[in-house]
Amino acid sequence: MTCNTCTDTPVTKITPLPVEQIEFTVQQGDDEEYLVHLVHQIDLQENTYEPVDLKDIQRIDMHIRQGKEIVLELSTENAGIEILDKTKGYILIKFKSADTQDLKPSTLMFDLQLKSNPDTGSKIRTVLKGKVCLLGDITVVKS
Repeated sequence: MTCNTCTDTPVTKITPLPVEQIEFTVQQGDDEEYLVHLVHQIDLQENTYEPVDLKDIQRIDMHIRQGKEIVLELSTENAGIEILDKTKGYILIKFKSADTQDLKPSTLMFDLQLKSNPDTGSKIRTVLKGKVCLLGDITVVKS
């Protein structure tokens, strides 16, 4: 099965304001990780960016939907998302084999939100949204 809307280009730079739309290509039943660099544009004329500061972020959540149904939840709370560098804005998004092996190959929708700590106002900000192209598995290894 091919997904016409997905590319094999790794995600390296994301601009959260306005909300950036991106696509992840994930092989059903595989363990895959994506390094994402969260940045925001500081000068439209000069086209310059700076990292999103994650020091005051309490959690990051990513819900993946098939239609209206949430089929996968990745979060810093369940180790599906890891903050690698809070000052430079690097996160790692982890798709686990067990989480995707029983999903139907299709194009899924997602968004990713940052929630700040309560002492900084508990603000929620959507920084990414887009598609997850789940490609069908051919080889299925039984344990």
